[in-house]
Amino acid sequence: MEQRDTIGLLLKGEWTEEESSRITNLCLDWYCTVPTKDTNNRLMFQQLLSHAVLGRVAAQIKQIRKGIKDTGIWPLIEHRPDVVPLLCPREEDVQLTPQQVLQSILWPHARSTFEDSDDDDVPEETLTLVSACFRRFVEQASSDSLKVLMRFWVGWEVPPRRLKLEVVQSRGPKHLPTAATCSERLRLPNHYRKFEELEADLTVCLLSVETGFGLV
Repeated sequence: MEQRDTIGLLLKGEWTEEESSRITNLCLDWYCTVPTKDTNNRLMFQQLLSHAVLGRVAAQIKQIRKGIKDTGIWPLIEHRPDVVPLLCPREEDVQLTPQQVLQSILWPHARSTFEDSDDDDVPEETLTLVSACFRRFVEQASSDSLKVLMRFWVGWEVPPRRLKLEVVQSRGPKHLPTAATCSERLRLPNHYRKFEELEADLTVCLLSVETGFGLV
């Protein structure tokens, strides 16, 4: 998020000293030319964006290849190509059922006196209502819709062993569900009172899996 915001500063007409420092540090970290007054900022914007999306991904792919080779998985794949679908299932081969997703969910619960929770100050009846609406959403979803939900929730189509679900304090009626893919955590605002409201907002969120909320 911070890198995306820094790249976006290149489209501004003028920068503050702090913004200029952020751009300079990012360019130095990525071994790119530091922009000056004569720099075509729009061209620099495209170059940094391309580096963020393509260059850094290429480095990650190289690391993955090295890891596969060092762990001995690559020789296994070479000699046993039949195990490839088991190790790396294709998206179209994955069939998700509501039960698979539901059994992986760690459902929110009311906080006791002796424990801390991200569900602070959310009444138990609200947790129950929002959880029931979400359960209904999963139960009615098709396999393809569940794949998109998993991509929004954890970053890929196959559910992990534990899916964390939280009900958090709402910041208003426009507060949409959010996900932290690294921690496999889905956060639902506590303002939902009807299934149709949660369904509409989740549908909007799942559309962002293909389009994205921002630049990177």
